[in-house]
Amino acid sequence: MSESYSRRAFLKRGALTLGMAIMCHLSGMGRAFAVPQTGNSPERTMLIAYFSHTGNTALVAEQIHSLTHGDMHRIRTVEVYPAEHDPCSELAGRQLRAGYRPELASRVDNMASYSIVFLGYPIWWHTMPMVCWTFLESYDFTGKNIVPFCTHGGDGFANSPRDIRALCPQATVLEGYHTRNAHAGRMPHDVADWLRRIGMTA
Repeated sequence: MSESYSRRAFLKRGALTLGMAIMCHLSGMGRAFAVPQTGNSPERTMLIAYFSHTGNTALVAEQIHSLTHGDMHRIRTVEVYPAEHDPCSELAGRQLRAGYRPELASRVDNMASYSIVFLGYPIWWHTMPMVCWTFLESYDFTGKNIVPFCTHGGDGFANSPRDIRALCPQATVLEGYHTRNAHAGRMPHDVADWLRRIGMTA
């Protein structure tokens, strides 16, 4: 085999190896922005827990889920709230004034595995329903990030972020999202912008 042939073969192999390395690098860069679906992927540490009485808060929770792929958990009570507005409001007011903690009908079995917990609820009597107080007192949120989101009739978050911080002083409460009841489910761009702003999506 001549020296010139060997040199050409060596250069050809080197170029091929370099080309494959560049392709693998670029492919890896592309995957870095993809949402992983299995194993210990980021979304497995993200929980979307929500209480929804009329379905409005559930619509926002579903939008968050579609963009983050976090696990969903619906907070439910053993004692079901009345469907009609006035009886439900009267019961919620009595519970708040009494500091009553409704019993949970659903639990998160693996709460320790989540580092980010979205907490969704309607605003009742200027704060979150008392079942959310039960929920927050039922787990250890030390070191976790709590991200509130709520639906309301015009009060915004009202007192709920303050109450969440009081119940979970060792957690970090991040910037939340709120929308009027009539707009729930109709503001997907607002939800997407909010999630990007707080670093939950790319």
